[in-house]
Amino acid sequence: MAEIKDYPCSYGTKEDSIVSLVQKCGLAIPDVYRNGADMVTLARAVKAELNDKVVYLPFDHVVEAEALGASVNYGSAQVGPRSNGYVCTRLEEISALPDLDVTKGRMAEVLQACRILADEGETVILEVVGPVTVLNSLIDLKEVFKGMRRKPDLMNQIFDKIERNLQTYIKAAVDTGVKIISYGDAVATVTIMGPKILTDYTVNRVAPFLKVLEATVEHKALFLLCPKTAFALTGTETGIYEPLGVTDRSTLTYEDGWLYAVGKAGFMGQMCIKNAKSTVNANKILKITLQ
Repeated sequence: MAEIKDYPCSYGTKEDSIVSLVQKCGLAIPDVYRNGADMVTLARAVKAELNDKVVYLPFDHVVEAEALGASVNYGSAQVGPRSNGYVCTRLEEISALPDLDVTKGRMAEVLQACRILADEGETVILEVVGPVTVLNSLIDLKEVFKGMRRKPDLMNQIFDKIERNLQTYIKAAVDTGVKIISYGDAVATVTIMGPKILTDYTVNRVAPFLKVLEATVEHKALFLLCPKTAFALTGTETGIYEPLGVTDRSTLTYEDGWLYAVGKAGFMGQMCIKNAKSTVNANKILKITLQ
């Protein structure tokens, strides 16, 4: 089996652009994170400011955890929403948390914003975090990694729960017209989990879950994987890179590659979403095929 390689992160995100635009758009914190109409206004502004061909939602990475019961600090103009401390101390408590409800709270507002923008003809990218990152907002990850070693049955129940809820969220998003799902599990990396645990997690949880998601959306949306997740798939031979098959041009941006792939491929993920404007030879634009 091949080795899982790490992908070097380039820090700095679109959240950096949000800081200057919130005030320019006449918006306020925390309304811009909690109100769908404000999200639409800011998403349009970010697209125009960065000359993007797509719009991105939401503007933080704790929407999923909050919908499952996490406590969230909505931050300030300089720092966006983040976890406000753990709501669980024991793994068993996670199983008792209620399932998320896509019709209520901030998640409903995000989905409303997605629908408005999609109905306007925008290509919407919904940024979704994976199970380990969700758990990182609910409980100390030391308990999670300990559980993966000592309580595999319990952890399988917990991962089943998180994955089921993420599937519900993603399906609801695609139903609103979202065309691209950016999927990353920033904590599930070889540098944090180690090669042995990450290999087991990728083979037994990540790859099967992504297959479920692929069947759920039926190619109505493209999954744009964080390269750290993509490298884990290729490193465990549960996914392979293949040419996307662009034939009508010699070069294109990574962003144009996503737009070309919608409806034609299930997964991409050779470079970070932050490299959208990078120019790539057409024959080197790749899709990922799960094995």
